[in-house]
Amino acid sequence: TSMRLETATSGRSMALAALVLVTSLYALVRAFEAHLVPTIGRLFVPLGPASLYVYILQSLVTFVLVDESMTDPWLAVAINGAMIGVIWVMVKNRILFRIIPR
Repeated sequence: TSMRLETATSGRSMALAALVLVTSLYALVRAFEAHLVPTIGRLFVPLGPASLYVYILQSLVTFVLVDESMTDPWLAVAINGAMIGVIWVMVKNRILFRIIPR
């Protein structure tokens, strides 16, 4: 029973930590929204109209690059950042727009 209690407590703690993290990030984004919209908006606004295109490319690249052995979070952040950057350039230059639906 000790293991069950430990797992249940751990699960509740993780849920609470996730709730605190999401709430804190939301408050942080809302506090700096005026500064974030012009800068991050330039990155994400072009991706919006091509969302299906972005989803398909992101899924394919993630399937190829993600491996269960990749446990380094910094490497994962770097790969995801590079993936967003490459897909953004592809959207801006309309690469494969005739082949992949938007």
